[in-house]
Amino acid sequence: MRFGLLRPFDGVIFDLDGTLLDSLGMWSQVDQDFLSKRGIPVPDDYMEALNPLGLQEAAVYTIRRFGLPETPEAVLAEWRGMVKAHYLEDIRPKPGARQLLAQLELMGAPMAVATALSEEMALPCLERCGLRQFFGAVVTANAPGMAKHLPAIWQKAAAAVSLPAERCVALDDTAPSILGAKAAGMQVVGIFDPLSSSREALEKAADAVVDGFGRLMAGIH
Repeated sequence: MRFGLLRPFDGVIFDLDGTLLDSLGMWSQVDQDFLSKRGIPVPDDYMEALNPLGLQEAAVYTIRRFGLPETPEAVLAEWRGMVKAHYLEDIRPKPGARQLLAQLELMGAPMAVATALSEEMALPCLERCGLRQFFGAVVTANAPGMAKHLPAIWQKAAAAVSLPAERCVALDDTAPSILGAKAAGMQVVGIFDPLSSSREALEKAADAVVDGFGRLMAGIH
């Protein structure tokens, strides 16, 4: 099968935050609240820098960047306290997400998730949103070397549905993660979200860029 003018592919690997899940507004508020408690304005590039990282790596990055006295464990505990309820209760799929997954399932495409979220947030949210059933695997970035700007997590997600990375298309909203998927050998569709990477950055990194899932559904053949 194909998306528009992309090369034929067999499977699809999805990011969650900012791609399938409409969650970036919540994370933006968490970043602001966390740093404002410490008297630090949120830098323009901070959220994009965090997006490809697992939570542990994001905590280490934050401590180093701002010279914070907290341990990574303390930062993680604070973040989890701020966001866990949202994933369990009110984060929703982006418009058209479920329809796209259902269409790909009907066409026989194996699908997996590659996400910087922890399993304790990703899995319950996918179940509550009625999306878990579509995925053969959910691979998280919370292990050394598995950040999404690196190829390993994308290769692992493809292998989890018994495909080589070169036979998969990845969907992601951040330029660093897109480059990680491309380094794994995947074609990549950039999903534009105004709270994530700029359109210009996505267009430089991805094979194609879309504003939503409608164009993708119309272009699958």
